[in-house]
Amino acid sequence: LDRRMFVQKTHPARRLLNVLAEACEGNSGESAAERTLMAKVEEVVERLTAEFNENLAIFLTLEEEFRDFLGQHKRRIEIAERRAAEIQRGQERLESARVRMAVELSARLDGRQVPQAIDDFMRQPWAHYVTMTVLREGEEGDGLRDALNLADGVMEELAEAQRQIIGKPWLQAWRPSLQKVFASVGMNADAASTAVDALHDTLQAVAASRPDLEKSLPELPPAVFPKAAEEEASPIQLVGGTDTLDFDSSDADHFRALPIGTWLDFIDKDNKLQAGKLSWVSPISSRLLFVNRRGVRFCVASPEELAVMVRMGRLRTHQEEDAFDSAMQGVIDRLDSEKAGVGA
Repeated sequence: LDRRMFVQKTHPARRLLNVLAEACEGNSGESAAERTLMAKVEEVVERLTAEFNENLAIFLTLEEEFRDFLGQHKRRIEIAERRAAEIQRGQERLESARVRMAVELSARLDGRQVPQAIDDFMRQPWAHYVTMTVLREGEEGDGLRDALNLADGVMEELAEAQRQIIGKPWLQAWRPSLQKVFASVGMNADAASTAVDALHDTLQAVAASRPDLEKSLPELPPAVFPKAAEEEASPIQLVGGTDTLDFDSSDADHFRALPIGTWLDFIDKDNKLQAGKLSWVSPISSRLLFVNRRGVRFCVASPEELAVMVRMGRLRTHQEEDAFDSAMQGVIDRLDSEKAGVGA
């Protein structure tokens, strides 16, 4: 009825169409919030159909009401987005803590002959204690320094025992620290003391060259670590081993400087496109976290991995299209293809 809609981006009917399309884009109805949003879209359409009387005021009214509703929906998305970043941050901190623990453990045990009780202590209670300490306090805290000093002290006493030094009150100076480590995995005071005694007796047996007298640690409770978040299933599969893959370093530099809030278009192996928003950049690994339109973690990748995806044609700048313009272009493309078919 009103041809101005085709040339005026501010036309009330066109504005309403665009905001409804924004709500529907990528909305698969998987969550309760998405289903509520789609129900609101249907309500708007039904009201428009029932109340339209060739007066444009109905479009303005419905758009205003729907934008208010959409604003509430977006606030829920923002909460989900913040949670996604918090989960990723916690997961990376846990990964970093485990890596630091593995490095310190390897530095003290690799290539060294160690009695079973000492080995069990280092690989279980001590490893768990170091991991959790780094997770809580970071790598510069006093807790990690004290834990490393304890490990070095135990290994030094083992070295003395292996040199057959006799009569030393083994681990006496480290007893409080050892009990603290055993307690951290859930052992009560009596069990922790028994475990320290087993380490003492083992060192005494080593010094006396009596391996038959070495003691085993009492049964240790299973070490409990924070659970890593399960990633939501995503059609985007990253390509690992970027060291051997071809990518443009300028692309990687571009992603390192990408502003938070930037949208990119990801293309999966079936050539389906999904938009992802840069929500957070890890200060630990420099990986970039992208969320989908629901604020849910969608892709976590390094700048190099993203550069590889660009080279493979699976990542591009997001195309922000006016829904009305996009629909009209689709009609034109379809007419052109039909016209070409008739001409052939």
